Amino acid sequence: MQCADPTCSSHGDCELGSCDCHGGWKGDICDKPPSECGNCPPDGECDRTSGVCMCGMAPCDMSGKKKGGGDGGGGGKKKSEMGDGGPKNLGNIPGQANAKQTAKAGTDAHAVDMAGECNEPHGKWNSTLSECVCKGLWHGKHCELKHCPGFNETEGTPDCSAHGMCVTGDCLCSLGWGVENKGDPNACADPVCPIDCGEHGMCQSNVCVCQHGWQGPACREPKCPSDCSSHGTCSFTAPSSPGQCICHYGWTLPDCSAQGLEMTLMTCPNACSGNGLCMNGKCVCTEGFSGSDCSTKICPPDRLGPDCNEPRCLRDCDGKGLCALGKCICPAAFMGQDCSIPTQCYEACAHVCDIPMKPQALASEQCEFCKGQCITLQAHPILGRHNAFRDIITLQKQKSAIPPNTSPKRLRRRHIEVKVTDIRGPSQKLF
Repeated sequence: MQCADPTCSSHGDCELGSCDCHGGWKGDICDKPPSECGNCPPDGECDRTSGVCMCGMAPCDMSGKKKGGGDGGGGGKKKSEMGDGGPKNLGNIPGQANAKQTAKAGTDAHAVDMAGECNEPHGKWNSTLSECVCKGLWHGKHCELKHCPGFNETEGTPDCSAHGMCVTGDCLCSLGWGVENKGDPNACADPVCPIDCGEHGMCQSNVCVCQHGWQGPACREPKCPSDCSSHGTCSFTAPSSPGQCICHYGWTLPDCSAQGLEMTLMTCPNACSGNGLCMNGKCVCTEGFSGSDCSTKICPPDRLGPDCNEPRCLRDCDGKGLCALGKCICPAAFMGQDCSIPTQCYEACAHVCDIPMKPQALASEQCEFCKGQCITLQAHPILGRHNAFRDIITLQKQKSAIPPNTSPKRLRRRHIEVKVTDIRGPSQKLF
């Protein structure tokens, strides 16, 4: 909501549609002056404590005003008491500590030294002109105000080159204006970019022109070729480095537009289980693994199992028994530490094969010869080790019946000669 006078007569602030007047000012638009001073000149301010209109650091010249009735600067005081700013009234000047003593010394107002009221070193009192002579960009009745860079009274150039606002001697530039050389005073005279282009851009025609690999209004964002072709992320790989693509798996730099070699070769089963290299569709397993997909672990000689955590039995029980906790459990037909000796040959070959603390004897040539000889003799119809009782029963079953009417002469005992060939060597024993 706006006030009737948005400026509130320059004596208040517009808030929520009504003027909030400064101290002493009254009225809907703060146009009624404080009662202590009456109407002050346009450049004057009312000192409500003393009831005097102050123009800068000194009382205002009220000689052109009526003296009395509250319209003058003295608030209804007599001329002899108020005067026109002469020596009798110097005691009211702030900062002039010895003004009353000086007034007693003489009656000429122009004889008073006003040097302390020109805001030195920015101004100096000129007694001939009876005013302050300001230096540089300083101005005002008492040199209390300062122009901003860009002001030139001769050329008619306003503060900040008319491209900004002057605040206590410094320019607040409008958007797009500033100073190109950082060491020069900011007079808002140079067209600049609205945002600082930083270390990776240059301002040209009010627009940041970014270096390769950078983009954005201030050249602070990464820029990658083809925006990584939707197969990667454009990011910084190091501080102050240009943008670079971080490609998804299977895509290659620089713009992630081409598939990698690993995506075009033949694949291997189960990706070689992570235990080998895939070469043209076949796994080349690393040491300790085997199989088409390198998933089978090769155990040390003394271990077995899927994780090689079980002790291995001697010679894997020769494929004839079960291995349990490193010991062979043999079937009834075999004996020995590795179940390799036939039961019928154990007695004959134990001294050659099953020797304590010598497991290598089970695979020796002597052991194999003994087992072979034993098996051969056991299978022979005549030679070999026989059970006497079994032999008697066998002979009885094989005895032929005597045909009837057989002559006693023909019942005589028959004798069968058997030829035995010794197949042993000269130094070998049978058992």
